[in-house]
Amino acid sequence: QALVAASSCSFHREVQLQKRKHGTCPHPEEAVPPAERQLPDIEDFVSSSERAKLCPFYLSRELQQTSEVLFLPYNYLIDPNTRRLLNISLNDDVLIFDEAHNVEKAAAEAASFELSPTDFAGSVR
Repeated sequence: QALVAASSCSFHREVQLQKRKHGTCPHPEEAVPPAERQLPDIEDFVSSSERAKLCPFYLSRELQQTSEVLFLPYNYLIDPNTRRLLNISLNDDVLIFDEAHNVEKAAAEAASFELSPTDFAGSVR
């Protein structure tokens, strides 16, 4: 984060350059003919991003904007603050939850907070 803030990360700079140049970041495997493409796992994505001199983290954040399918932990979807930080909109989307029996607990945790004894004592007049 410090490198990004100081504009010293060449991988992040390249993502930003590609975004300005093309309006979006092309996927590192875009040049591969569609019939020859395989669904990459995270290690493949990181490797292909690094070969293209692109930051895998920031590239994935850019690519999510145009993705048709996005896999992520459901607690990211349930927590509105996390959705906002990740620029995830649920408008006109279909959501599929794996292990949906855990959604209730995750929703309760997202809507809960804890008060420490110090917080509680500070609220008493």
